[in-house]
This record gives sequence, structure tokens and C-alpha cells, in this order.
Amino acid sequence: MEDWKRARVGDVAAPGTNSMATGPFGSSIGSKFFRTSGVPVIRGGNLSTDSTIRISDSDLVFLTPEKAAEFTRSTVRRGDLIFTCWGTINQVGLIDECASYDEYVISNKQMKLTPDPRVASSEYLYYLFSSPAMQRQILGGSIGSSIPGFNLTRLRSIEIQLPPIGEQKQIARALSDAEHLETTLRRLIAKKQAIRQGMMQELLSGKTRLPGFSEPWIKRTAGAIGLFKGGSGFPVRFQGEQSGQYPYFKVSDMNSPGNEVFMKTANNYVNEEQREEMGAVRMPEGAIVFAKVGGAVFLERKRILAQTSCIDNNMTAFAVDSSKTDVRFVHYLLTTFPMASLVATTALPSLNGGQLRSIPLKLPFDPEEQRAIACTLSEVDCGIDRLRARLTKVRNIKTGMMQELLTGRTRLVAREVPA
Repeated sequence: MEDWKRARVGDVAAPGTNSMATGPFGSSIGSKFFRTSGVPVIRGGNLSTDSTIRISDSDLVFLTPEKAAEFTRSTVRRGDLIFTCWGTINQVGLIDECASYDEYVISNKQMKLTPDPRVASSEYLYYLFSSPAMQRQILGGSIGSSIPGFNLTRLRSIEIQLPPIGEQKQIARALSDAEHLETTLRRLIAKKQAIRQGMMQELLSGKTRLPGFSEPWIKRTAGAIGLFKGGSGFPVRFQGEQSGQYPYFKVSDMNSPGNEVFMKTANNYVNEEQREEMGAVRMPEGAIVFAKVGGAVFLERKRILAQTSCIDNNMTAFAVDSSKTDVRFVHYLLTTFPMASLVATTALPSLNGGQLRSIPLKLPFDPEEQRAIACTLSEVDCGIDRLRARLTKVRNIKTGMMQELLTGRTRLVAREVPA
């Protein structure tokens, strides 16, 4: 196998003065020239900070062909790479063969690289600059203070590992296959989430009924089917224990992996003696908890306690009467209700018991229908969770492949070309 060579980015640029260039400066390409069709302009929102998208066609703006002709130096075509040079400087894009347009104009916050195809593969360079190691190098070499900068001089001087051109293309194909699987999974998840949203709108409103159920639905307030209990103060001296009889949840625990629906793990635990000393209220297993104070109210996160727990005084628990209602159904129902609509415009947003008890709910009279609806939606959620887990695995595999293949630690076996 041929050895890899070290090169600078400037060495792999195609011959010519426009192979490395920045976008037009100043107001020459300002919003007053934007149109709804013509030659598209690439801005920061059309690029990525990893190799999940090459160029996004969402939120494109356009120039007339006459105006675009003024910026031939800043025009990019298939095979060109684009870098952000101001702000989010680790963004990278590639105009690949699947690009929707033959040419684009980069904005004044981007710069372009047209690689010499005899020396460097555009796809290989795209994955190289999207790799975690190169992203860290770009961010670490930023210029400026308040707003990070990245210029052509810095880009030209970056040293890269360059395998023979044939191996570059082989590495790019391997990473492209992993990227294609990742993209397919992301699209499938988005499709499943859209289906789930439609099912929730139909099933939780009674517009669509599951087979075997026909009894009318009833209207109730939240206070009629359960009890709201505020959390308790959590003195600092009791915080920090990693095990104990009761998890003591804070609002931030809703962000922990695994707590997306059921609150299973906490950053703090207390024993019975500590709970009694604090006077903390025990919240029952199955209670629905959410933020009641501060900006977290607007995040609309509602979770279910997986066991008897304590919660701090920034949270509230809704203990549902299980003889009348199914907790999973009520949880799904509350996820569609905007708690923020109850918040008064004050310096510190908050929810009070009267507001919460008055929340209007419409639900099946038969608890069995509630359970059947919750079960149906839960099965959909489990399917989406399995896809997300698979997506995470694929992303990790792709990251590992990038670390191995883009550094030369793992070499691909050369494929024999049929005679």
C-alpha cells in the first residue's frame, strides 16, 4: 500500500485564482437583492457542523441571474466545499452530485474550496473536515474575540493527511454508506413522529374510536380526577447522595437520559430519616410531574414517577385517581395541553393550584378505552424509541469509522478492478 502524505489545504486546491475565495463583502449581496427564484444563495442555515447534511435546500434565498453574474468569484458548483468563516466557524458543506442546483453563490460569511480532482477527492475532504478531530482543530484555531473567525489564510495552512486518490474515494464510499443509513433512519423517525402526532390528535380527541368502544366521552376538570401536590424545599446539606430510599427530583433531572417519559434516575437521593427531617412530601408512583416555576414551565415537559419519590419546590405532582382514569392516558392528554397558557405575565412565571385544578379535560367514560388508547400510543412511541436507539448506534459506528479511516489507523483493502 502507498504511504499517506501530509499536505496543506492550499496544496490541494485546483489551479486558478478562484479555487479558494470568500463570499462577497458588505451590502453588495444584501437582503434587498433576494428573490424567490433564480440562483440560490448559501447561508449558515444551509450548512452543517457534522456530516449529516451536505447542503440543505431549506430556507434558501435567490439572486437574479444578472445579479449572480456579478459574483463569479463567489460562485460554487458540484465538487466545491464551503466553510463558514464568521460565527459558527465549524460549519462545512459540499455541493455533491445530488445538489438541486447547478450553481450557488456563497454569502459574505462563507469561503469556498475547489479541490484539484487529481490530488484530492471532494467527498474525502468533506468527511475529513466533518470529523470530530478536524472540527476541534478548526474551533481551536479561531481568530477574533467575541465572534469566532476563520479565514482563507488559516484554511490554506491547515495540515491534513492525504492518502492516494483511489483510497480517498474508497474511504468516502464507506463513510457515504454509513451516512446514507443514518439519513434513512432520520427520515423514518420524522415520518413515524408525524404519524404519531396525527394519531394523538385523532385518538385523544375522540374523533377516531378504537374498535369495541362506543360509550360517549365526558368532560372533567383535572381537579375532579386527581390531586395536585407541590414539591418541598431541598436544603443543600441533604443534596449529593447517589443512593437512598427516595429519589429527590429537580427540574433538571428531566433532561437525564432514560427520563424521557418515566422518571427513573435522579442526581440526588434521600433516606426516610432525612425525608422526615426535611418534611418532604412523598409523591406516589405513577404521579405526573412537571415544572411549576420559572422558564422551565414553557418547556412543557411532563413525566411520570417510576417509584415513590420526592420533588423539589419548583415542581408539582399530579396524583391521578387510578379508579377513574388511566395514568398513561392522562399523561398523553396533558402533553397536548399547553401549561404556558395558564401562566400570568409576571417577572417570575408560575402555576398555582387553582389554575391546575381547572384544566379542562375530555376523556372516555370507560377506563378500559383510556388504557387501550394509551397502549396504542405507547406501542408507537416504543417503535420510535427503537429507531432512535438504532440511529444512535449508527452514528457511533460512523464516528468510529471516521476516527479509524481518516487517520490511516485502519486501511481499506484495495478493490481489484475487473479486466
